[in-house]
Amino acid sequence: MKIFLARISREDLKSEERKSFSTREDYLRYKWRQQEDVVKKYFNIKTFDKKFYDSGSAYDQEKFKNRTKFHELLSFLFDYSNTTLKDIFWGEIKPQKDFYLYVYDYNRLSRRMEYSLLFSLLCDVYSVQIHSYNQPMIRFKANEEAMIKGTRYLLLTMTALNGEQYSESTSKNIKKSSLKKDGLTLSYKDKLWGKGFKDIYGNELSIKKTSWLKQNIRDYISVFEKKHIKGYYPEIQKKILEDYNVKISKAVITRIKADVEGD
Repeated sequence: MKIFLARISREDLKSEERKSFSTREDYLRYKWRQQEDVVKKYFNIKTFDKKFYDSGSAYDQEKFKNRTKFHELLSFLFDYSNTTLKDIFWGEIKPQKDFYLYVYDYNRLSRRMEYSLLFSLLCDVYSVQIHSYNQPMIRFKANEEAMIKGTRYLLLTMTALNGEQYSESTSKNIKKSSLKKDGLTLSYKDKLWGKGFKDIYGNELSIKKTSWLKQNIRDYISVFEKKHIKGYYPEIQKKILEDYNVKISKAVITRIKADVEGD
C-alpha cells in the first residue's frame, strides 16, 4: 500500500506567498498538491492508496494534539489506541505488509529529535518503509546487515538533528526581531509584524485598536464555538464593521481561529 503524507507548517501559512491566496484553505490545497506532485514525479507513482493532508506545528509539543491528520496516520500505521509498549517489546504486534510511506520532507513529520527518531524506529518495527524526496538516504532496505542498519540510524539521527536545529534557530531569530505588546507581535521598531488593518476610510488602525479588534474576534469565536453555532463568520464580520468601521475577510477570521485552537 502506497501512503502519502503532506504537511504545511505555521511558517508556510505566515509567508508572503500565502497572501496571494484568498483563503487559508486554498493555500493549503495548493501546497499539499505541490508536495504530492513532486513526490509522485520523483518516485514515478501514479496514485496513492491513502493520503493524509496535515498542517500545524511539528516543533511545539503543546500543539501536536491539533494535528488531527498526523494522529490519523499514527493510528493507521501503528494502531496506537490498541497497542502498548509491552506489545512492541514482546513482539506481539502485527507488522504491516507492503506498507510504503511517501513524504516530501521527513523532517516535516516532527522537528523534535526524539519523536522523529521514535517514528522511524516504529516504522522499522512495523515494517513500514519510508521514502522521502528530500532525504532519500534514510530508505529502509530489506534484510539489512547490522552495519548498514547502524549507518541508516546515524543518518536518521543527523536528519532529526537538522530538523530540530532549523526550528530552534527560526524560533530564536523571530524572538530577536520581534516582541509582544498588547497581545500583538511587533518588530523591534515597534511596527506591527505582518499586515495591519485599515478602516473603510483608508486610515490604518493604531496598535492598541488593532489589539482590541483581534481580541474581539477571538472572543466572538470562543462564544460561537462553545455554543456549537455554525456559519458565524458573517456575524463576526458585521460586528467588526459596526464597531471599528473595518471590513475583515473570512481568511482573517480563519487565521485567528487557528490561533485560538492552538492556545
